[in-house]
Amino acid sequence: MISYLPIFLDAINSSNRMLATKLLRNMSKWTCDLQRCIGLAFKISDDGPLTAMTNEPQKYLGFINGCTEGDRGGDPYAKYRSLHHWKDAVPSLMSSFSTEDDNDLLVEIIGTLVHLTTNDLPSLTSWDDLITDYSLIDLMRNLITTRADSTDIYLEVILLCSTLCESRVSANLLAESTLIHELLFVWEEVGGDAEIHLQILNLCEKLLCFEETRSTLLLGTGASLFAYYTFVDLLNLCSHIFLHIRCNALHF
Repeated sequence: MISYLPIFLDAINSSNRMLATKLLRNMSKWTCDLQRCIGLAFKISDDGPLTAMTNEPQKYLGFINGCTEGDRGGDPYAKYRSLHHWKDAVPSLMSSFSTEDDNDLLVEIIGTLVHLTTNDLPSLTSWDDLITDYSLIDLMRNLITTRADSTDIYLEVILLCSTLCESRVSANLLAESTLIHELLFVWEEVGGDAEIHLQILNLCEKLLCFEETRSTLLLGTGASLFAYYTFVDLLNLCSHIFLHIRCNALHF
């Protein structure tokens, strides 16, 4: 599946670009899930979790069964055979991110970036490098300002911010910008969109994980005051979620 990546990339500029971007997004989700399964497989020294993703786990990873942590060198991705496989896609995706006018295509492009990990990025490249090299935060700020009519764009920007928070350095760059402050106001703009509300909360949780971003979030963005005024909204949201869970549970 991963071997088709160059073909899909070439198709971005063809008449089938929407299909190509959707396929890229699905592939990035698959490789992201694959890497999660690799981490679990190494943790339990069993390639069982990988068989849920592929019938041929040996295509993507070296020997696991019976390996000790010492044998693996402590790095679960040292034998990941698709390491940095997305390296050639990143410049193309970032270029499309900055120039694409079609909202539907942009959603798929950002959605692809959301699922990339540092194992997918070019060697010796991290998310903070992309923030600097491509003015990534400014691009996202521009989107939530100029594409205010698209809740899908809002959602993908929030998800991409959460991806950036996987790294302390990139999370700090994000917190130092005004983007988080602006995203907090998205809460009211989207009305009762539960998915966006939940993803904003997830983003805030990730920012609270690091001491530097924690203080910026609480003291520099007005998040404390925001939390106070949205507490009732949160209670209502949670009640709807639990009701949804209960209703669906009755079908099992």
